[in-house]
Amino acid sequence: MEEERKRIYTVVAIVALVAVVLSCAAGALAGGVTGYLMGQRAKVSHSVSEMPVPLPELEDELPPFEGLPSGRVGAVILEVIAGMAADEAGLRVGDVITAVDQVPVDRNHPLSDVILQYEPGDRIRVTYWRTGGQMSVVVRLTENPDAPGQAYLGVRYQMNIRPRMDLQGG
Repeated sequence: MEEERKRIYTVVAIVALVAVVLSCAAGALAGGVTGYLMGQRAKVSHSVSEMPVPLPELEDELPPFEGLPSGRVGAVILEVIAGMAADEAGLRVGDVITAVDQVPVDRNHPLSDVILQYEPGDRIRVTYWRTGGQMSVVVRLTENPDAPGQAYLGVRYQMNIRPRMDLQGG
């Protein structure tokens, strides 16, 4: 009887160990597949060269970009790539892109997502703010050197998504 009891405990211990190992393997597999699919989705929806500089996860925590005395919402140009579409169109560091073909560049429409709706060679109207006021220019998009077949504006930027309170009447 004692020996049969030991055998039962041994079997239960082995079954529990196998269940734990299988659970860990299933969790790792599910996590890996989820991570892979999310990475593929991000690759399709963002151009690597057009992505903004890394920002904290909670964008609401960012103060308005200091270079914007009037707190404009949009994509603040941090760098213009020489010889690319933005450079040829005359966009400059510090300009704030506020719209592309009348689509606002904001939290719901990040610049990279808007640009990816076009093809290399397409002409778009970029509305931007520069000290002194709002302007617009027609830009002929080039091909992204890091992602053939994708449209490319040729800027590195930071999204400024929270206007200053003094613009909101507060």
